[in-house]
Amino acid sequence: MKIIGVDNLNRDYISDVLWIDNIPSECETFAQRVCDRLNRGLGDNSGTYYKIAADDRKLYIFEGY
Repeated sequence: MKIIGVDNLNRDYISDVLWIDNIPSECETFAQRVCDRLNRGLGDNSGTYYKIAADDRKLYIFEGY
């Protein structure tokens, strides 16, 4: 599993960001706490939302106009 940052406003021109990868499944509770802390610290108006994703999830990369 991994922690990624996605655009909180769902804009298609903002790429996803890999924050941490290769998290063991035993650490899922800790990873969720990290995400919760990041999101709480940044607030609801932050441009980035952090969440847990599966290892095989491909990050969205904006290719340009």
